[in-house]
Amino acid sequence: MRALLGARLAGTIATQILSVVVGWQVYAISRSPLALGYVGLAQFAPVALLILPAGDCADRFDRRRILGGAWLLEAAVAGLFVALNLFHPGRLLPFFGLLVLFGAGRAFAGPAMQAFVPLLVPEEDLGRAIALNSTAFQVSVIGGPALGGALYILGPGAAYGVAFSLFLGAAFTILSIRSYRRQKRDSARLTTFARFAAGIAYVRRNAVILGAISLDLFAVLFGGATALLPVFASDILHVGPWAWGRCAAPWPSGRSSSASGWDATRSIVARGRSCSPAWRCSASPPLFSACRGISRCRCAPWPSPAAPTWSACTCAPRWCRSPLPTRCGGG
Repeated sequence: MRALLGARLAGTIATQILSVVVGWQVYAISRSPLALGYVGLAQFAPVALLILPAGDCADRFDRRRILGGAWLLEAAVAGLFVALNLFHPGRLLPFFGLLVLFGAGRAFAGPAMQAFVPLLVPEEDLGRAIALNSTAFQVSVIGGPALGGALYILGPGAAYGVAFSLFLGAAFTILSIRSYRRQKRDSARLTTFARFAAGIAYVRRNAVILGAISLDLFAVLFGGATALLPVFASDILHVGPWAWGRCAAPWPSGRSSSASGWDATRSIVARGRSCSPAWRCSASPPLFSACRGISRCRCAPWPSPAAPTWSACTCAPRWCRSPLPTRCGGG
Protein backbone atom coordinates (compact mmCIF):
# COMPACT_ATOMS: atom_id res chain seq x y z
CA MET A 1 0.00 0.00 0.00
CA ARG A 2 2.88 2.38 0.70
CA ALA A 3 4.19 1.90 -2.82
CA LEU A 4 0.77 2.72 -4.22
CA LEU A 5 0.47 5.87 -2.10
CA GLY A 6 3.91 7.04 -3.17
CA ALA A 7 3.09 6.41 -6.81
CA ARG A 8 -0.26 8.20 -6.43
CA LEU A 9 1.44 11.23 -4.93
CA ALA A 10 4.08 11.39 -7.66
CA GLY A 11 1.65 10.78 -10.53
CA THR A 12 -0.94 13.30 -9.35
CA ILE A 13 1.62 16.00 -8.59
CA ALA A 14 3.09 15.49 -12.06
CA THR A 15 -0.39 15.81 -13.59
CA GLN A 16 -1.02 19.07 -11.72
CA ILE A 17 2.38 20.48 -12.70
CA LEU A 18 1.83 19.70 -16.36
CA SER A 19 -1.73 21.09 -16.36
CA VAL A 20 -0.71 24.36 -14.73
CA VAL A 21 2.36 24.89 -16.92
CA VAL A 22 0.57 24.06 -20.18
CA GLY A 23 -2.28 26.43 -19.39
CA TRP A 24 0.02 29.32 -18.58
CA GLN A 25 2.35 28.69 -21.52
CA VAL A 26 -0.44 28.37 -24.09
CA TYR A 27 -1.96 31.63 -22.93
CA ALA A 28 1.47 33.32 -22.91
CA ILE A 29 1.94 32.28 -26.55
CA SER A 30 -1.56 32.94 -27.90
CA ARG A 31 -2.98 35.59 -25.52
CA SER A 32 -6.35 34.05 -26.41
CA PRO A 33 -8.89 32.69 -23.90
CA LEU A 34 -10.22 30.51 -26.71
CA ALA A 35 -6.89 28.69 -26.82
CA LEU A 36 -7.38 27.76 -23.16
CA GLY A 37 -10.73 26.31 -24.13
CA TYR A 38 -8.98 24.17 -26.73
CA VAL A 39 -6.54 23.03 -24.04
CA GLY A 40 -9.47 21.71 -22.00
CA LEU A 41 -11.13 20.19 -25.06
CA ALA A 42 -7.95 18.40 -26.11
CA GLN A 43 -7.80 16.73 -22.69
CA PHE A 44 -11.53 16.09 -22.32
CA ALA A 45 -12.23 14.56 -25.75
CA PRO A 46 -10.09 11.42 -25.28
CA VAL A 47 -11.41 10.95 -21.75
CA ALA A 48 -15.01 11.15 -22.98
CA LEU A 49 -14.31 8.67 -25.78
CA LEU A 50 -12.18 6.23 -23.81
CA ILE A 51 -13.58 6.24 -20.28
CA LEU A 52 -16.00 3.35 -20.87
CA PRO A 53 -13.46 1.16 -22.71
CA ALA A 54 -10.88 2.06 -20.04
CA GLY A 55 -13.21 0.95 -17.26
CA ASP A 56 -13.93 -2.28 -19.13
CA CYS A 57 -10.19 -2.90 -19.51
CA ALA A 58 -9.70 -2.31 -15.78
CA ASP A 59 -12.24 -5.07 -15.11
CA ARG A 60 -10.74 -7.54 -17.56
CA PHE A 61 -6.97 -7.00 -17.50
CA ASP A 62 -4.17 -6.50 -14.98
CA ARG A 63 -4.83 -3.10 -13.40
CA ARG A 64 -1.24 -2.72 -12.26
CA ARG A 65 0.02 -2.94 -15.83
CA ILE A 66 -2.71 -0.64 -17.12
CA LEU A 67 -1.83 1.99 -14.53
CA GLY A 68 1.91 1.63 -15.15
CA GLY A 69 1.40 1.85 -18.91
CA ALA A 70 -0.79 4.95 -18.58
CA TRP A 71 1.83 6.72 -16.48
CA LEU A 72 4.55 5.71 -18.93
CA LEU A 73 2.48 7.29 -21.71
CA GLU A 74 2.09 10.47 -19.65
CA ALA A 75 5.85 10.43 -18.98
CA ALA A 76 6.44 10.22 -22.73
CA VAL A 77 4.10 13.20 -23.23
CA ALA A 78 6.02 15.22 -20.62
CA GLY A 79 9.30 14.30 -22.34
CA LEU A 80 7.89 15.43 -25.68
CA PHE A 81 6.87 18.72 -24.08
CA VAL A 82 10.50 19.19 -23.05
CA ALA A 83 11.60 18.57 -26.64
CA LEU A 84 8.90 20.89 -27.96
CA ASN A 85 10.13 23.70 -25.73
CA LEU A 86 13.68 23.16 -26.92
CA PHE A 87 12.97 23.14 -30.66
CA HIS A 88 9.53 24.65 -31.40
CA PRO A 89 8.38 26.62 -28.33
CA GLY A 90 6.08 29.00 -30.21
CA ARG A 91 3.87 26.53 -32.11
CA LEU A 92 0.49 25.77 -30.55
CA LEU A 93 -0.71 22.84 -32.67
CA PRO A 94 1.80 20.33 -31.21
CA PHE A 95 0.65 21.35 -27.72
CA PHE A 96 -2.90 20.26 -28.50
CA GLY A 97 -1.74 17.00 -30.08
CA LEU A 98 0.30 16.10 -27.01
CA LEU A 99 -2.60 17.01 -24.73
CA VAL A 100 -4.80 14.51 -26.60
CA LEU A 101 -2.27 11.79 -25.76
CA PHE A 102 -2.11 13.06 -22.20
CA GLY A 103 -5.89 12.84 -21.90
CA ALA A 104 -5.82 9.28 -23.23
CA GLY A 105 -3.36 8.30 -20.52
CA ARG A 106 -5.51 9.88 -17.84
CA ALA A 107 -8.59 8.07 -19.16
CA PHE A 108 -6.95 4.69 -18.51
CA ALA A 109 -5.16 5.67 -15.30
CA GLY A 110 -8.29 6.80 -13.45
CA PRO A 111 -10.37 3.59 -13.46
CA ALA A 112 -7.30 1.40 -12.97
CA MET A 113 -6.20 3.39 -9.91
CA GLN A 114 -9.62 3.36 -8.25
CA ALA A 115 -10.05 -0.37 -8.83
CA PHE A 116 -6.50 -1.36 -7.83
CA VAL A 117 -6.78 -0.39 -4.15
CA PRO A 118 -9.14 -3.28 -3.19
CA LEU A 119 -6.58 -5.76 -4.53
CA LEU A 120 -3.87 -4.61 -2.10
CA VAL A 121 -5.54 -4.87 1.30
CA PRO A 122 -7.89 -7.27 3.13
CA GLU A 123 -11.58 -6.43 2.98
CA GLU A 124 -11.67 -5.30 6.61
CA ASP A 125 -8.95 -2.68 5.90
CA LEU A 126 -10.48 -1.42 2.66
CA GLY A 127 -12.14 1.65 4.20
CA ARG A 128 -8.87 2.87 5.69
CA ALA A 129 -7.00 2.17 2.45
CA ILE A 130 -9.51 4.17 0.41
CA ALA A 131 -9.24 7.06 2.89
CA LEU A 132 -5.43 7.04 2.63
CA ASN A 133 -5.62 6.92 -1.15
CA SER A 134 -8.03 9.86 -1.18
CA THR A 135 -5.79 11.80 1.22
CA ALA A 136 -2.77 11.24 -1.02
CA PHE A 137 -4.77 12.53 -3.96
CA GLN A 138 -5.93 15.66 -2.13
CA VAL A 139 -2.43 16.47 -0.88
CA SER A 140 -1.17 16.18 -4.44
CA VAL A 141 -3.80 18.41 -6.01
CA ILE A 142 -3.25 21.04 -3.32
CA GLY A 143 0.55 21.17 -3.61
CA GLY A 144 0.91 20.33 -7.31
CA PRO A 145 -0.35 23.63 -8.82
CA ALA A 146 1.80 25.77 -6.52
CA LEU A 147 4.84 23.62 -7.30
CA GLY A 148 4.11 23.90 -11.03
CA GLY A 149 3.91 27.69 -10.81
CA ALA A 150 7.18 27.85 -8.89
CA LEU A 151 8.93 25.58 -11.41
CA TYR A 152 7.69 27.72 -14.30
CA ILE A 153 9.91 30.52 -12.98
CA LEU A 154 12.87 28.32 -13.97
CA GLY A 155 11.33 27.82 -17.40
CA PRO A 156 8.58 25.56 -18.77
CA GLY A 157 11.18 23.02 -19.86
CA ALA A 158 12.31 22.57 -16.25
CA ALA A 159 8.71 22.06 -15.09
CA TYR A 160 8.06 19.49 -17.81
CA GLY A 161 11.30 17.74 -16.88
CA VAL A 162 10.20 17.41 -13.25
CA ALA A 163 6.81 16.09 -14.40
CA PHE A 164 8.59 13.56 -16.63
CA SER A 165 10.68 12.32 -13.71
CA LEU A 166 7.65 12.04 -11.43
CA PHE A 167 5.60 10.14 -14.00
CA LEU A 168 8.49 7.80 -14.66
CA GLY A 169 9.02 7.19 -10.94
CA ALA A 170 5.30 6.56 -10.42
CA ALA A 171 5.17 4.07 -13.29
CA PHE A 172 8.17 2.05 -12.13
CA THR A 173 6.92 2.11 -8.54
CA ILE A 174 3.51 0.73 -9.45
CA LEU A 175 5.04 -1.90 -11.74
CA SER A 176 7.33 -3.02 -8.92
CA ILE A 177 4.36 -4.09 -6.77
CA ARG A 178 4.23 -7.88 -6.69
CA SER A 179 2.02 -8.74 -3.71
CA TYR A 180 -1.59 -8.18 -4.70
CA ARG A 181 -4.66 -10.25 -5.43
CA ARG A 182 -5.61 -10.99 -9.00
CA GLN A 183 -9.03 -9.65 -9.87
CA LYS A 184 -11.86 -11.96 -10.84
CA ARG A 185 -12.93 -11.96 -14.46
CA ASP A 186 -16.45 -13.36 -14.12
CA SER A 187 -17.74 -10.92 -16.75
CA ALA A 188 -15.28 -12.06 -19.42
CA ARG A 189 -17.92 -14.37 -20.91
CA LEU A 190 -20.22 -11.40 -21.59
CA THR A 191 -20.01 -9.25 -24.68
CA THR A 192 -18.68 -5.72 -24.42
CA PHE A 193 -22.14 -4.24 -25.00
CA ALA A 194 -23.64 -6.50 -22.32
CA ARG A 195 -21.04 -5.34 -19.78
CA PHE A 196 -21.71 -1.68 -20.56
CA ALA A 197 -25.48 -2.21 -20.37
CA ALA A 198 -25.16 -3.99 -17.01
CA GLY A 199 -23.18 -1.08 -15.56
CA ILE A 200 -25.70 1.51 -16.79
CA ALA A 201 -28.59 -0.56 -15.48
CA TYR A 202 -26.92 -0.84 -12.07
CA VAL A 203 -26.52 2.94 -11.82
CA ARG A 204 -30.14 3.51 -12.85
CA ARG A 205 -31.41 1.04 -10.25
CA ASN A 206 -29.61 2.82 -7.39
CA ALA A 207 -30.97 6.32 -6.89
CA VAL A 208 -28.17 7.36 -4.51
CA ILE A 209 -25.44 6.62 -7.03
CA LEU A 210 -27.37 8.22 -9.89
CA GLY A 211 -28.02 11.34 -7.83
CA ALA A 212 -24.41 11.69 -6.70
CA ILE A 213 -23.12 11.24 -10.25
CA SER A 214 -25.62 13.78 -11.60
CA LEU A 215 -24.68 16.31 -8.93
CA ASP A 216 -21.01 15.79 -9.61
CA LEU A 217 -21.68 16.42 -13.31
CA PHE A 218 -22.94 19.92 -12.54
CA ALA A 219 -20.09 20.52 -10.10
CA VAL A 220 -17.56 19.74 -12.82
CA LEU A 221 -19.51 21.85 -15.32
CA PHE A 222 -19.46 24.94 -13.10
CA GLY A 223 -15.89 24.24 -11.98
CA GLY A 224 -14.73 24.43 -15.60
CA ALA A 225 -14.31 28.18 -15.13
CA THR A 226 -10.90 27.41 -13.61
CA ALA A 227 -9.63 26.94 -17.17
CA LEU A 228 -9.65 30.73 -17.47
CA LEU A 229 -7.57 31.34 -14.35
CA PRO A 230 -4.43 32.12 -16.43
CA VAL A 231 -6.38 35.00 -18.03
CA PHE A 232 -7.57 36.19 -14.64
CA ALA A 233 -4.12 35.99 -13.07
CA SER A 234 -2.24 37.57 -15.99
CA ASP A 235 -4.58 40.27 -17.32
CA ILE A 236 -6.68 41.21 -14.28
CA LEU A 237 -4.50 40.57 -11.23
CA HIS A 238 -1.23 41.11 -13.16
CA VAL A 239 0.61 38.35 -11.33
CA GLY A 240 3.06 35.73 -12.56
CA PRO A 241 3.01 31.93 -12.82
CA TRP A 242 3.92 31.40 -9.16
CA ALA A 243 0.84 33.35 -8.06
CA TRP A 244 -1.23 31.57 -10.74
CA GLY A 245 -0.23 28.24 -9.25
CA ARG A 246 -1.28 29.45 -5.82
CA CYS A 247 -4.58 30.62 -7.31
CA ALA A 248 -5.30 27.09 -8.52
CA ALA A 249 -4.35 25.36 -5.25
CA PRO A 250 -7.24 26.65 -3.05
CA TRP A 251 -9.85 24.85 -5.15
CA PRO A 252 -8.85 21.35 -3.99
CA SER A 253 -8.01 22.60 -0.51
CA GLY A 254 -11.51 24.05 -0.27
CA ARG A 255 -12.97 20.74 -1.40
CA SER A 256 -10.93 18.90 1.23
CA SER A 257 -11.91 21.21 4.09
CA SER A 258 -15.59 21.18 3.10
CA ALA A 259 -15.68 17.40 2.80
CA SER A 260 -13.96 17.10 6.18
CA GLY A 261 -16.53 19.42 7.73
CA TRP A 262 -19.40 17.39 6.33
CA ASP A 263 -17.78 14.21 7.54
CA ALA A 264 -17.22 15.61 11.04
CA THR A 265 -20.88 16.57 11.44
CA ARG A 266 -22.40 13.33 10.20
CA SER A 267 -22.56 11.87 13.70
CA ILE A 268 -24.92 14.60 14.93
CA VAL A 269 -27.26 14.35 11.95
CA ALA A 270 -30.02 11.77 11.87
CA ARG A 271 -29.47 9.13 9.22
CA GLY A 272 -32.99 9.53 7.93
CA ARG A 273 -32.42 13.09 6.75
CA SER A 274 -33.11 13.76 3.10
CA CYS A 275 -30.61 14.74 0.41
CA SER A 276 -31.82 18.36 0.21
CA PRO A 277 -28.73 19.88 1.95
CA ALA A 278 -26.49 18.31 -0.68
CA TRP A 279 -28.61 19.56 -3.55
CA ARG A 280 -28.83 23.09 -2.09
CA CYS A 281 -25.03 23.28 -2.17
CA SER A 282 -25.09 22.92 -5.95
CA ALA A 283 -26.22 26.56 -6.20
CA SER A 284 -22.97 27.93 -4.77
CA PRO A 285 -20.46 27.36 -7.63
CA PRO A 286 -22.07 29.78 -10.14
CA LEU A 287 -22.48 32.39 -7.39
CA PHE A 288 -18.85 32.23 -6.29
CA SER A 289 -17.64 32.08 -9.91
CA ALA A 290 -19.60 35.23 -10.74
CA CYS A 291 -18.12 37.03 -7.71
CA ARG A 292 -14.65 36.01 -8.78
CA GLY A 293 -15.28 37.16 -12.33
CA ILE A 294 -16.25 40.72 -11.37
CA SER A 295 -13.61 41.12 -8.65
CA ARG A 296 -10.36 43.01 -9.14
CA CYS A 297 -8.91 42.12 -5.74
CA ARG A 298 -5.85 39.89 -5.52
CA CYS A 299 -7.51 38.00 -2.68
CA ALA A 300 -10.34 36.93 -5.01
CA PRO A 301 -8.80 33.71 -6.33
CA TRP A 302 -8.55 32.18 -2.88
CA PRO A 303 -12.19 31.12 -2.26
CA SER A 304 -13.11 27.73 -3.69
CA PRO A 305 -16.49 27.90 -5.46
CA ALA A 306 -16.51 24.18 -6.21
CA ALA A 307 -15.93 23.16 -2.60
CA PRO A 308 -19.51 22.94 -1.32
CA THR A 309 -20.77 21.06 -4.36
CA TRP A 310 -17.88 18.63 -4.45
CA SER A 311 -18.26 17.84 -0.77
CA ALA A 312 -21.99 17.43 -1.26
CA CYS A 313 -21.33 14.90 -4.00
CA THR A 314 -18.89 13.08 -1.77
CA CYS A 315 -21.17 12.98 1.24
CA ALA A 316 -24.57 12.70 -0.45
CA PRO A 317 -24.98 8.97 0.22
CA ARG A 318 -24.55 9.60 3.95
CA TRP A 319 -27.43 12.09 3.99
CA CYS A 320 -29.89 10.14 1.86
CA ARG A 321 -32.58 7.86 3.20
CA SER A 322 -31.62 4.81 1.18
CA PRO A 323 -28.36 3.06 2.08
CA LEU A 324 -25.61 2.82 -0.51
CA PRO A 325 -25.53 -0.70 -1.99
CA THR A 326 -22.26 -2.56 -1.74
CA ARG A 327 -22.86 -5.31 -4.29
CA CYS A 328 -23.83 -5.31 -7.95
CA GLY A 329 -27.02 -6.97 -9.03
CA GLY A 330 -27.32 -10.48 -7.77
CA GLY A 331 -23.55 -10.99 -7.44
